[in-house]
Amino acid sequence: MNSKRIWLFGCLLIISFYIFSLYGLPTEVPSSGHDDDLFISHALSIGRGNWLDSNYDQLTLIKGPYHSVQMWIFSIFRMPPLFGLRVFYSIVCVIFCTTCLKKLSSWLKCLALTCLLFDPLLLGTGPGWRLLREVSYIPIELIAVTAGICSIDILKSFDYNLKQVEKKYALIICLIITYFSLGLLMITREARFVVVATALYFSIHVFCRVFISTRYFNSKFLIRLLPIVIACFVSINGPVFIVKLINQSHYGLYISNEFEEGSFKSFYQNLSSVKKLGSSQKQYVPIDQESIDLIRSVANDNDLSNVLSNLDDLVWKTPGCNINQDLCGEYAGGWFMWALRQSMFSTFQIDTPEQFQDLTRKLNKQIIEVCDQNKNILSCVQSSYGYLPYPERWANDGRPFVNFLKTSVSHFQYLISPANNFAYGQITHMSKNAKELGVSLAEFSPKKLSDFADKISRLNWVGRLLRNVLITSFAFVIIRLLIIDARSILLLFEPSLAFIGILGLLTFIVLVLVHITSFPSRGYLNIVSPLITVYIWRFYDILVYRSNPSRSTAN
Repeated sequence: MNSKRIWLFGCLLIISFYIFSLYGLPTEVPSSGHDDDLFISHALSIGRGNWLDSNYDQLTLIKGPYHSVQMWIFSIFRMPPLFGLRVFYSIVCVIFCTTCLKKLSSWLKCLALTCLLFDPLLLGTGPGWRLLREVSYIPIELIAVTAGICSIDILKSFDYNLKQVEKKYALIICLIITYFSLGLLMITREARFVVVATALYFSIHVFCRVFISTRYFNSKFLIRLLPIVIACFVSINGPVFIVKLINQSHYGLYISNEFEEGSFKSFYQNLSSVKKLGSSQKQYVPIDQESIDLIRSVANDNDLSNVLSNLDDLVWKTPGCNINQDLCGEYAGGWFMWALRQSMFSTFQIDTPEQFQDLTRKLNKQIIEVCDQNKNILSCVQSSYGYLPYPERWANDGRPFVNFLKTSVSHFQYLISPANNFAYGQITHMSKNAKELGVSLAEFSPKKLSDFADKISRLNWVGRLLRNVLITSFAFVIIRLLIIDARSILLLFEPSLAFIGILGLLTFIVLVLVHITSFPSRGYLNIVSPLITVYIWRFYDILVYRSNPSRSTAN
């Protein structure tokens, strides 16, 4: 049978089995006003023409809107959002295997597709069955990787002076898709550093490759190149720019989200750096209760004092205490951020983002004044950069990098073989909104829910088996290369693999830092998991090409 037919038949068979395995499984939607419920509410508001909310409040601009937009789009087609995102992901996986694994046989491409679809973290763990932003992030992440790899491959095949017209246009399209996808990632999750660093590497590589592929670099060539550079710049910045314009139109302020832009980040940084003079700061605790009380006592009943007095102990001290008994009585990790915002909105009448920015600037000025006037009892030496504490706050035993390493190993082990402890819990109290959006809720008998959980457990087992076989084969190939031709190991840093590796590694590092400074982050490793599979199979494709450069790309 022709290899193209084998690949086509294999795709249809694998995707059919994938959809059959997922169809009918309900979505896990717990009561989560800052996550699932918020995204559902925003999606419904978008559908009604009110953008993220008809009235601005403390939750309106806290997170990127792309996930809500995605869910709204699937609701238009009467498709459950999670199921629709799974189908979208499967299509992207097929495109990746078709365009980026050209040297592999059709059978191996089918195996690669199976590994991507039956990812153990996406299908076999609890976060994979929730409507968290990661389920929208992952397909776009894979589109960026796919288009980026295609760009790199096209550049490799260029003759001098880039005169191959068809390849030139294909390159431009791939570059625009890559940068636009990276731009979408920036309005999905808040870790823009990862996207910017990845885009910077990719841009440097593309520029260097174009320079190498061209005999000369003169003003005429640069003028011809300028529109492409502008198109790429607009592509990556366009999503954020559009969100800012829409937010300005609806809420009166040119801003995309209030955590990465505006004055709240600086205020949080300065406040979380305060401690009682001579005391030490605890891991996971942005600012301890003793320091909060001290600030209140010397702040002379100003706005800062009022905000700190209205922090909700019952709601926001409980999560950290549930995770670690040593944190009881303190605002742990990221929960202090929510407590602070809630207190600001409950203490003052805030109707617009501009009013919120004015208040945070005022509070930031007051915390600086309190520090300057009370150096005998308060230490305000900066110990955080934005929301990230400095390394000395990563561990209580004075060994922050040991803790970082241990957590990295633990997270990597989870990536390789994630434990399955999933069970459907109580559904959200906002179930009416979820149903209106078309979400398939877990409103079934305990027996039926147990059957669903068993099916997810089997998906976890299949995913872990595929992942372990893939990792074992990769380790075997690496060892064999070290024995036969050690220089071949440099292929691990081939430009397209470096592109995947930088995106995956930086995301992994950010999640490890979140885990040791803020809250448990294992559940978010699902945005890294497919990149492991993509990296290994792309490496195999490069090995096949290296061993047989003349191999037909039809296979």
